[in-house]
Amino acid sequence: MSYGNYWEKYPIESGETYAFGASKISVADITKHLPEFMLAADMIYSDTPWSLGNINMFNSKAGREHMASFAEFYTPLFSHIKRIAPRVCYLEIGKQELGRFRDMLGGLYGVVQQWEIVYYGKYPCYLLRGGGDAIDFDFIGMDDTETPKAAIRADNPAVVGDFCTGRGLTGLAALGEGKRFVGTEMNNRKLAVFIYRAKQAGFVFRRE
Repeated sequence: MSYGNYWEKYPIESGETYAFGASKISVADITKHLPEFMLAADMIYSDTPWSLGNINMFNSKAGREHMASFAEFYTPLFSHIKRIAPRVCYLEIGKQELGRFRDMLGGLYGVVQQWEIVYYGKYPCYLLRGGGDAIDFDFIGMDDTETPKAAIRADNPAVVGDFCTGRGLTGLAALGEGKRFVGTEMNNRKLAVFIYRAKQAGFVFRRE
């Protein structure tokens, strides 16, 4: 999938960093490398791959080799969360790996909350939140196009991070709420869509 011709306009390559003020994004495979700027995040919000089949679909689209085990993704993912030690971490996940992700978040945070939300307006998935304490806000039934903004408003972070920036749902929510954003994405063409969408919203990312 080419994701339109946005990459021809914004030809970000692996290892390059684009910035808007103190906000930074980069094409990176987090199973191999984490850019140092990600350590600034005091809140993580990521809609991660949900299963081995799911991540290998993304690997195919990004022109990367398939993984033999989903652990090849989630082991470094949670290692990065532990290293960054954000005050709060939100992860979207499907039912298949829900228990594993909930338990692994529980190993890093004193309180883990869970809500059933939807994507594409109707398909069920789950939102997990790890933090030092619980919040009163209820995400049940919300669409995942709205949950990043709601989470940012509920926890009021200074810097929002996303390991799977994609076309920028979390990034646009963070910037729109006046927050600094740091993000990675393994597919350069998908990240180019975010750069375009950010520009349309008034946030111009430029190559560092």
